[in-house]
Amino acid sequence: AQCLVGSEMCIRDSLNVVRERAGIPDVTEEMLNDMPAMDWIRNERFVELWGEGLRYYDARRWMIAPEVFAAGVRKGLNMEQVEEPTFEELNQPVIVNQDYKWENRMYLAPIFANETYKNPQMVQAPEY
Repeated sequence: AQCLVGSEMCIRDSLNVVRERAGIPDVTEEMLNDMPAMDWIRNERFVELWGEGLRYYDARRWMIAPEVFAAGVRKGLNMEQVEEPTFEELNQPVIVNQDYKWENRMYLAPIFANETYKNPQMVQAPEY
């Protein structure tokens, strides 16, 4: 039984394959009503691929980088507050206090200068 690409039932079934392997309860229809399906997909990718360096590229692909990488939005573990933190103290999410400004030019990567020298018709990405 094939599902229609993009249908909520197909999305739910695909998410549940990953969640079942991880021992996490299935996504139900009610849960899909609470949060849009695309947000479920983004969250599952975030959780499943955490620490593999793909979040930056996902945020660029989905055009959500300003919302997830803006200053005051990113969170990390509470590592600098206590000398030898307990597990509970360490796992307190804290806002990363670091100036960071997403600029739309960052959706495109700059082209290496020597590549533009090799091919004079190639132009640099805008604003680089």
